[in-house]
Amino acid sequence: MKFETIRSKKKILLIGIILFCVSVTLILATSLAAYKKTTTIKIAEGTVNYIIPDFKMIALKQWNEEIGEYEDVGVMPSGSEYVISEDSYCEVLGEKDENVVLYTDSKGQHVISNIQKKSKCYLYFEKRSTGSKYILANSKMRSGTPNFANTSCTSGSNNGGHCREETVGLYCWDIDTNESCTSSSENKTYFYRGNVKNNYVKFAGFYWRIIRINENGSIRMIYQGRTKDDYGNELEIQNVGDETQLAETSSFNTDYNRAEYVGFKYELENAHGTDDKSTILSALETWYANELQNYEEYLDTESGFCGDRSAYTDTSGTTAGGGTGSTRTYYGTYTRLCTNKAPSFKCSDNGNDLYKTKIGLITADEVAYAGGTNTWINYSYYLYTGNLYWTLSPGIFDGSYANVFLMGNTGGLDFTRVQHSYGVRPVINLSADNLIILGSGLAIDPYVIS
Repeated sequence: MKFETIRSKKKILLIGIILFCVSVTLILATSLAAYKKTTTIKIAEGTVNYIIPDFKMIALKQWNEEIGEYEDVGVMPSGSEYVISEDSYCEVLGEKDENVVLYTDSKGQHVISNIQKKSKCYLYFEKRSTGSKYILANSKMRSGTPNFANTSCTSGSNNGGHCREETVGLYCWDIDTNESCTSSSENKTYFYRGNVKNNYVKFAGFYWRIIRINENGSIRMIYQGRTKDDYGNELEIQNVGDETQLAETSSFNTDYNRAEYVGFKYELENAHGTDDKSTILSALETWYANELQNYEEYLDTESGFCGDRSAYTDTSGTTAGGGTGSTRTYYGTYTRLCTNKAPSFKCSDNGNDLYKTKIGLITADEVAYAGGTNTWINYSYYLYTGNLYWTLSPGIFDGSYANVFLMGNTGGLDFTRVQHSYGVRPVINLSADNLIILGSGLAIDPYVIS
């Protein structure tokens, strides 16, 4: 009996020790789990994942239009009404973290990524703008005046081309003075230059790149490819290759032996006539009817497309003349880009050269503003695709053949005979009126029009 009693006490003691150890283990495991656990914060419709000891939200501020400044808020606002502004930032050990990514994506979710340990973030939210105002509010503006005789791209990115200057970004431009905007500028446009990364758009089942914000606030975009294949599978954005243009190539005009055939629209014996459509305009309108007709309410037709047919008989553009029949003719775009290296957003004085069509092409002047020249190779700006494709701009009539500018396969401008067949990249103008735009314009998060 005594032996049995001692044995029972030992059993009780042993069980107690085991239970104690189990309890301690559970407590330690729970504590460590809490320390290492990835926690989720609800951010409007989005989420942020972070490790508890490594991340601190120091400030949440929302723009108050009535008082004209940010004010503290306790809850992150909905991404459908507010976006993370460029004032937002994160710090690590007192230094601003340049690698952290802060934005509101195309689904209206606030995104915080690339956070390091011990990050402290200050988030500022501003009212979501509509139309082109949203794009401008979410873009940094470059200052200064580029040299348009030079190509533009980021140094080291041109892969054998000539990166003449690093004037990459979004510029505000005074159309009247043909210089950078000032506080007194009224007639202005905003254009993208160089190998920019934030001008992608997803609209009507296609990808686009923004060329510029027009004078009336509409958004001019050039075709970049389909968003889905024939089987409904999502396609990634392509920056080079045949996917960046329509499946069918086209001549600019099948007729070529008169100066008038440089026109997007033309009329024999009238240098600025519009009675007849060019071959390429007919091709574009057919594509529009098949693909964009249902989106007509989103499009602007007031901005139009400039096919400057200002005509001269000399390369300097000092002697007006030509433009009809077999007279050797140098057009306004030729003298601006080839002789003077000075593009312009102004169209000719003749109103017939501003085609008020629903669909058009990029102008050679717009290519020059974007970073292309007729002198230097540029493999690294947003208009380069590795393919030859048409612009809208007349070049010369050499006495036998009408010639129009096109984008070369090395990224430079050239002109060629209109009867040849090359790539077609449609250009459209999105209306400025109350367009709801989401996204950041990046390839992984393009602007989405709704």
